[in-house]
Amino acid sequence: MVRNSSGLHSHSLRLAKQDSLTSLQTKLRQQTRQRMSKDDVEGTDNQTDWEAAWKALLWSFAAASAYTLLASWVPWIRSFPIATWVGLRVVTDWGWEVTPSMGYIGQGMIMGPKTAFSMLAGAVVGYGVLGPVARHKGWAPGPIGDWKNGATGWVLWISLAIMLGDSLTSLSLLLITSLQRHITAVRTHSELEDDQDHDSPEQRIPTAWWVGGLLVSGAFCTALLTPMLNLPVIDPLAAVGLALLVAVLAVRALGQTDLNPVSGVGKLSQGVFALIAPGRVVPNLVAGAIAEAGAQQAGDMMQDFKTAHLLGVCPRAQFYAMLIGSAASVFVSVAAYALYTSAFVIPGPEFPAPTAEIWLDMAELVNGGQLPSHVLPFCIASAGLAAMLPLASFFIHTTSKDADAVSSSPARAWMSSVACPGLLRVLPSGIGFAVGMYVAPKWTIPRVIGSLVEQGWLWWRPGSHGSLMVVVASGLVLGEGTTSIVTAVSKAVGATVG
Repeated sequence: MVRNSSGLHSHSLRLAKQDSLTSLQTKLRQQTRQRMSKDDVEGTDNQTDWEAAWKALLWSFAAASAYTLLASWVPWIRSFPIATWVGLRVVTDWGWEVTPSMGYIGQGMIMGPKTAFSMLAGAVVGYGVLGPVARHKGWAPGPIGDWKNGATGWVLWISLAIMLGDSLTSLSLLLITSLQRHITAVRTHSELEDDQDHDSPEQRIPTAWWVGGLLVSGAFCTALLTPMLNLPVIDPLAAVGLALLVAVLAVRALGQTDLNPVSGVGKLSQGVFALIAPGRVVPNLVAGAIAEAGAQQAGDMMQDFKTAHLLGVCPRAQFYAMLIGSAASVFVSVAAYALYTSAFVIPGPEFPAPTAEIWLDMAELVNGGQLPSHVLPFCIASAGLAAMLPLASFFIHTTSKDADAVSSSPARAWMSSVACPGLLRVLPSGIGFAVGMYVAPKWTIPRVIGSLVEQGWLWWRPGSHGSLMVVVASGLVLGEGTTSIVTAVSKAVGATVG
């Protein structure tokens, strides 16, 4: 989508794919509810709002496109090594430079300050503290950017430990609370809360459709991967079955917390598959990829259907549209990958694909690989600290609910409406922190800039912020993404220099 997006969007970005996409969909749903609740708004006002939104989208799209196109012709405006200019070249060597990517600025506006500054904190710890210490001590003797022997690869393991600690703790809390709810419902002979505003039978998606589609797609996946990667039939089948289980966990986690722990479930699947196919790296990678893809797509579809439900869209019609989009994406995604690999070196300076290194390192580790020197104690400590974040968030949420339900005293009201929400706002994002550690700081800085722009906009013009901020941010992301395809095509045919 944008430079280095191959690494970031496999989470959320990765995070952005995870936190960025989730935050975008969440804010869109919030704005949808706000618009739906204003039944007294006149038609002319609605028309004006739509016109303003379209203008904002087009102008932001044009600005991002113009900058991206200009940067392809004038390479020096892609990045500004400010530290080098003031005589601190070593700071630039560790990735601390300003890269004004319009797409990443837009993502920063969408994800907000909590995730963006969590990424910045991770970058400071990874590329300002732990990485330099590891290099100074001789634990990472290779070049800084080397994924195997350098400081980047050494820090990557700590990042992975943080992801696992945060994601697995969140999943554990989800399972425990869900089990408690079901046990309570059984004991009290009551039904779990359900949305009674169901669609009519002719609008629903028949069970036979999705069950049949699941069986056909699972068989097709197995038939395709078995000869392609020379795998036993049981390996892809087990991977699909594992993907079904983790997809259910991911959907519930996303629905209750607004975070899809795809990183954690993918690595968890790799660990489980190491028991099914020990000592085999390729099946391990396939299992993790299928599980993470299933979790990500299941979460996205859940949010899409929920948003459509709020808008009154027919689920069956939406299902038709999803089938068309899925069929088209098979060809579009392959063509896009072929385009970018012909225009750029992947992995390379512009597309380092750090997530690929995480997958490979995890697959090698669970199949008998070795950790870098002295990194294990840091991984254990980091995973423990990361596990405390969802525990703290759970405790704060519980305290807020108890304070709101038990009493209406001023102290408890302050606890519920001020103290607990304030603590949740400043509590770091474990996944954001981890992504900031394995992504070079130059890709984190524009996200922080975007979050500062979003907060400044909120303070300066709260009215237009609520209606146009996501639109402008989306225009920046779309503008850079679309134009990057154009520049990739130009570079692939030799028309672009630089």
